Amino acid sequence: MKQSTPPFKNVLILFFLFLFLSISSSMNAQTLNGIYGDGSVSLHLEEVEGQVNGLFVDSDGSFYEAVFVSDESGLIGLLGDYYAVIPWDNEAMILYIMPKDVNEDPIWDEAMEFELQFLSALENQEAPADYSQATWAPIKRFGSDFYPSYVLATSTWSQNLTSESEENAYNYYGDGNGYFGIQITKFPIGTIVRVEIEGEPLARKSSYTITVAKEGITEIFPQMEYDYDALKNVNQAKPVNFKYSIYVNDQLFGEHMEVLWTRSVNDAVYWGEDHHGNSYALDFIFAAYVNENEPQLDAVLGEMLDHKIINSWNGYQGSEEDVMKQVFTMWYHFQKKGFRYSSITTQSGSDQKTQGQVVRFVKDALNSSQANCIDGTVLFASFLYKIGIDVSIVLVPGHAYLSFSFTEDGTKRAALETTMMGNLDIENASTTDQLSDKDKSWNSFLGALRYGTDEYMQKAIPGIQNNEPYYMEINIKEARQRKVRPIK
Repeated sequence: MKQSTPPFKNVLILFFLFLFLSISSSMNAQTLNGIYGDGSVSLHLEEVEGQVNGLFVDSDGSFYEAVFVSDESGLIGLLGDYYAVIPWDNEAMILYIMPKDVNEDPIWDEAMEFELQFLSALENQEAPADYSQATWAPIKRFGSDFYPSYVLATSTWSQNLTSESEENAYNYYGDGNGYFGIQITKFPIGTIVRVEIEGEPLARKSSYTITVAKEGITEIFPQMEYDYDALKNVNQAKPVNFKYSIYVNDQLFGEHMEVLWTRSVNDAVYWGEDHHGNSYALDFIFAAYVNENEPQLDAVLGEMLDHKIINSWNGYQGSEEDVMKQVFTMWYHFQKKGFRYSSITTQSGSDQKTQGQVVRFVKDALNSSQANCIDGTVLFASFLYKIGIDVSIVLVPGHAYLSFSFTEDGTKRAALETTMMGNLDIENASTTDQLSDKDKSWNSFLGALRYGTDEYMQKAIPGIQNNEPYYMEINIKEARQRKVRPIK
């Protein structure tokens, strides 16, 4: 639906009731009876005793009756509480729908424009539609399982995963990032199809209505009404019933029930293949596990200042050395807390058409003092982004680590191998040498910084620039700008 300003904006209400455009065409000399649509909405018109009765069906399945008056310039009528205008046009039927102001005048600046095509004759004017060849089937975005992490990460995402070429190839309707849909084929042009999908307690019944406008494969993905709190609380994999229903011209056409293996919210799906064989890189999902809003962060940042390495968290307000000290303060604190590397990466199931990684949430890593490569990276990224440092997650085949910038403009970057944090046990370290705990930690920090930066410069950056598989860098600031929000 798009807004448009018709070319007759300043015409008075009484005048446009009887005269619109001076354009004439063969359309008004022919019958108007039929069903018109653009794939998302449809308009049913029927001439009865000097007037034209209409029924407008919106994409959400709601419908509005209308009565039009016809003259040589076009059709004018009321559509519920809106004015509806159809000027005659040689090439297409254009429907304008506009609200009224307090004086019952049309508000032209808020007019909605629909370019409608003739789809079919009215049912009572032709033989009943033949649905014997019509088929339908439930479909999912990718794989055979359901990943709550994907839904939560894309809940406010500002771009569509589905490309325009795919939409054109498959007659795609609905949510461009939708997970659940229905595919239909060989439904007669002009058929009104409504799909309903529900998966309690995670997803309430959600629907989407189209008017079949093209031949070929049509895919419909409703905007699902998820219970986001319920999705966040899927702490272990479990089966969930999902029900798919399809209605044709408001009559139930078919139903299907399937049990979907629903993954833990800690299962981050970073690659998927759909039922067409299209591959999706979903690396952005790791940014959803970075949580600068975790309530524990403020208290921990306060504890870190007690180590007297820095006086305050000032982001880029100081020197590059100040940035280094802020990162080291976090490193030292986690070593003092006894953080250890954990190799737990097993997902809660297997699926040949997806790849994922178990990721602990920040609060879980803080409470357990354990972290694998991605956990430690997410942990540091959450704290650093919280204090205003430009930070990224670097992915290479089978591994992840942190990159950050010494400067606000991002031109001087380094990388930190967070798994080396557990190589030094400060509390149980030898006391025979003369080094303090901070000196020992500083040396281990510099080693992790040198190793990480070398790997970043010599392997990760070339791999990313050459678009090699599994080489990626996810900048947290850019992810937030794309509205990839923290899961929890």
